[in-house]
Amino acid sequence: MTVAEAGAGPLAGIRVVDFTWVWSGPMVTYTLADLGAEVIKIEHAGRLDNARLRGRPQRDGRPLEGPEEEVSLYFHQNNRGKLSFAVDVKAPAGAQLVARLIDEADVVIDNLSVGVLERMGLGWDEISRRNPRVTMLAMSAAGQEGPLRSMKAYAPVMTGFSGLESLVGYDDDPVVGMMTIGFGDPNAASHALVALLAALVERERTGVGRFIDMSQIEAVVTVLAEPLATVQLTDSEPDGRALAHASLAPHGHYPCRGEDRWIAIAVASDEEWRGLAAALDLAAAGFATSADRLRRRAELDELIAAATAARERDELFETLRRAGVRAAPVLTLEEAHADEHLRAREVFTPCDHPITGPDELAAVPWRMSATPPRVRRHAPAVGEHTHDILTRVLRLDEDEIRALEASGVLR
Repeated sequence: MTVAEAGAGPLAGIRVVDFTWVWSGPMVTYTLADLGAEVIKIEHAGRLDNARLRGRPQRDGRPLEGPEEEVSLYFHQNNRGKLSFAVDVKAPAGAQLVARLIDEADVVIDNLSVGVLERMGLGWDEISRRNPRVTMLAMSAAGQEGPLRSMKAYAPVMTGFSGLESLVGYDDDPVVGMMTIGFGDPNAASHALVALLAALVERERTGVGRFIDMSQIEAVVTVLAEPLATVQLTDSEPDGRALAHASLAPHGHYPCRGEDRWIAIAVASDEEWRGLAAALDLAAAGFATSADRLRRRAELDELIAAATAARERDELFETLRRAGVRAAPVLTLEEAHADEHLRAREVFTPCDHPITGPDELAAVPWRMSATPPRVRRHAPAVGEHTHDILTRVLRLDEDEIRALEASGVLR
């Protein structure tokens, strides 16, 4: 099967020029690829995507063999289904090649710092003049305008600026932060994807592309409605409350028998509480109503933890499920991949890589009957599709390609 025969999908016929790297932007573009778009990732051997350079992963306790830039499972997850076009965009001839590629494209996406593409002659004003149908999505940290426009940031910086990090903590140490969890990246990707698809729908009506200026910091702020409203309405500062919920108790992770075995439990009604109390044989009085449980939350958590610690996790989960109690086992990554429910929902999808071998990637979370999204191919090697793109898309002949190779533009 050639790259031009990758299969149909709801976005079949859409061509995307992808300047994204790491996670937030690549998550948008791999989703577009899963939906059938042709995604062309712009790469450069001298300035590789950091996702390619995360160290040599291990499988079954042994390092994976192969070129370090080709064995990253993180890169495989976030760049599956894409084509790799290796070109020096900073060279005038390379920038001109990419400009010609954009002339043939429907979408351009970047999550670079503000001004990077403009300095190469690939900013919105120029590309939209050449191709009025193209839509551009710019996913910078703080947007294209304002005093923070030049900010360079990864996800933890963006969640810090949004205020989210200040909400993660415990009563005795209110601010802990999200540590190494880059929540800002998938959150930004989800918001960006909605805006981009809406712009493509609008283009079908008008024939004209749009420029989408997205601040990843502001995308995080949109999920903070409750704490923002709390500050505005009560003039009090929300702080970290561990796993406690404002209106649900119990609500948390509780230990089970064995080493590092946990179950998540959330009770949303008095009826559910009665089911939990019966399943755990809790005879303690004073917790019959939601108000009682919220008022005595700490005491309640200790009572439940003492009862769950003596129970086997999966058996307890089944007992609580039959009792109508909201619960779930806290799974390791290996357990998640083997979980019967997650496999039935096809949360993970197999995708072999020619260097690293069999792998399972996280699928996009939608089910579509007529045009189901699917992983169409593995992540590309650096420059794997350069020649194909030069001939099939840009219609260059072999003499022109050899001249570009000799000049060092293709790398």
